[in-house]
Amino acid sequence: MSVGDVVNLNRIRKQRRRKAAEAKAAENRVRFGRSNAEKARQKADASRQRKELDGAELKAGNGIEGDPGSPGASGKT
Repeated sequence: MSVGDVVNLNRIRKQRRRKAAEAKAAENRVRFGRSNAEKARQKADASRQRKELDGAELKAGNGIEGDPGSPGASGKT
């Protein structure tokens, strides 16, 4: 650009804002983004933990003394 060129300042401001926004977006992707592999691993871990907890859940009527749902536990002593 030479000295005599007419410059649209709004266009320059928009370009500057777009560059700043893109730089911030790139920084945020690095700081907060997770890869697909990380997301899949976390989902698999959560599923495994949920199944493990569900498998260890005590059901009513399992014969544990003092359990109100167990057979023979009338609540009378």
